[in-house]
Amino acid sequence: MPHAMNKDVKLYYEVHGSGQPLFLIMGLGGTSESWRFQVQYFCKYYQVIVMDNRGAGRSDKPDEEYTTQIFASDVKQVLDELNIDQAHIFGLSMGGMIAQQFCLSYPQYVKSLLISCSGTGAPDPYYVPCSEKVANILRMDRTEENRREVTEKIIEVFYHHTYRTQIPDLLERILSLPITQPDYAYKRQLQACRLKEHTSPRLKNIDVPTLVIHGEDDEVWPVQNAHNLAELIPKAQCAVLPECGHMFFIEKPREYNREIHDFLKSIV
Repeated sequence: MPHAMNKDVKLYYEVHGSGQPLFLIMGLGGTSESWRFQVQYFCKYYQVIVMDNRGAGRSDKPDEEYTTQIFASDVKQVLDELNIDQAHIFGLSMGGMIAQQFCLSYPQYVKSLLISCSGTGAPDPYYVPCSEKVANILRMDRTEENRREVTEKIIEVFYHHTYRTQIPDLLERILSLPITQPDYAYKRQLQACRLKEHTSPRLKNIDVPTLVIHGEDDEVWPVQNAHNLAELIPKAQCAVLPECGHMFFIEKPREYNREIHDFLKSIV
């Protein structure tokens, strides 16, 4: 299994397909496997790179501070390991924050930027927070003992009610998956979502074609976050998919992938 090293942290990654590199950065608690619908589709057209962020999946999980800058340096390390000097950078949720930071820190590596169900992040003035109910769910401990309770609450706010109706055994499906992230690592990732520096004043420096894509009924990142990003990034366009929530990349993969592919095909 391929790994890259960022100092003493081992980073798991996979490469699928060939063509222009498309680097997918997952969000809080997610792994490279969470991109399955996107990898299956885009590997027919692009060289798709997915990785497990530090603290999740098959990457190392050091019990130390994580920041979006550190995550961005992990992305750079994987690209360097693959001798890739430029890629389409695509981040989802927390991964969208990492993608913004990567673009600002390593602009020479970025051919285009894609930001999905994300925003500027707290405490930035352009960040629109979730409800206190959602915030409390995000802050819950993740233990084996309360796994069912936490998963039930996550499903309620992360997935659109129409999707939950279509997949009545969603809870059991998720509970059947192995646990790949200890509680301390989840909390380290969650803390990284609270930024030490406001992002919005720097977004004007992003000088690549950008797609901001969001679910209309996202309760985790309210949709106004997408509109704010699109206004702040000079070359950004915004696509909002109706009747879907935070997990719209799973809920409506065909529509989601089509919007992204249309954008990527427009870039010379």
